[in-house]
Amino acid sequence: MPLFSGYDQHDAQEFLAYLLDGLHEDLNRVRSKPYVEMPDVGAEHNMAVAGARAWDATSRRDDSLVMDTFYGQFKSTCVCPQCSKVSVSFDVFNHVSLELPPAADSIVHLQVFVMPSTSEKTRSEPLPTRYAIPM
Repeated sequence: MPLFSGYDQHDAQEFLAYLLDGLHEDLNRVRSKPYVEMPDVGAEHNMAVAGARAWDATSRRDDSLVMDTFYGQFKSTCVCPQCSKVSVSFDVFNHVSLELPPAADSIVHLQVFVMPSTSEKTRSEPLPTRYAIPM
């Protein structure tokens, strides 16, 4: 890979993101990507439904085994300080960058909640799984 050749500084996260993106593009089931307009979402909308619609819109352009396994969705909320209008967006991610605290005498426990997608077989809401990572 020319991107990672030479003596430039690269890390495992960059390589993994590059690898996942390349695998996703090669395995993408969508050959002709349609234009998809993301709907406006406000505070009055049901967030579970809005998130599912945003994921569906993303899946119309990008659909692969890599996406099914490694991708997720962030929900971002923006509130206008002048008019208090709430705007919500859903952004797709394939990795999450976390800043590790500097080494200290105390142990820090990082809690991560994983929300699996709704099961097609049972049509039930999955339960979140909490992981505690001592650092």
